[in-house]
Amino acid sequence: MEFKVAKIVGTAGQNSWSQVHTFRPKADQPMADKLDSYGELFAALEFKVVSEGVEVSSFGKEIILRLQEIYFANESEGILKKLNQTMETLSAEFLPQIELSLVMAVCWRNFIYVGRNGGGQVYLKRGETLVPLFSNETETAQAVSGQLEAGDKLLLATKRFFKIVPEGVVTSAMSQGSVDDAMETLAAIVHGHEASSRAAGLVIEATDITPVA
Repeated sequence: MEFKVAKIVGTAGQNSWSQVHTFRPKADQPMADKLDSYGELFAALEFKVVSEGVEVSSFGKEIILRLQEIYFANESEGILKKLNQTMETLSAEFLPQIELSLVMAVCWRNFIYVGRNGGGQVYLKRGETLVPLFSNETETAQAVSGQLEAGDKLLLATKRFFKIVPEGVVTSAMSQGSVDDAMETLAAIVHGHEASSRAAGLVIEATDITPVA
């Protein structure tokens, strides 16, 4: 399975931070054998510092590293269970120091698994239809899954992202031809807002779907 990806990240603040992360195990890396059983990882996350002594940038890099480590070390059966446990473990690990919001997706073969913990949303654009994959506002962990089709687009973004970007702009951006065009439309709103430090998103397009034997 192949993807085109574009990224939108707000400007870090003194006590808040956001970032996106993608990881695909490659043949020349130690985790090359993980791709077939764990898939490709995508995430948008943000946090607000709630205790003293936290250096935002270095702490953010540590969270990204731990997200990847926790997911690819999880030996539970099934991608959905791995995803849920990763979100719960990561949030619990950093809970005393920060308020963390995480939206993540795993693309495995021709399936997509998405989850959120602490808010955020995932939109799926298929043909002329754009739908949110989570139907209600909640801070608790949620996860859903489904089958991907070639040409599907996903917008994976944090809670603050959707507070900044109006729904009409999301609809317009996701209707554009390329992920880069969509990113430019969305990034213009995010970067033009003074409170963008907790806004981050990924636009993902499935360009080639490998049928499951």
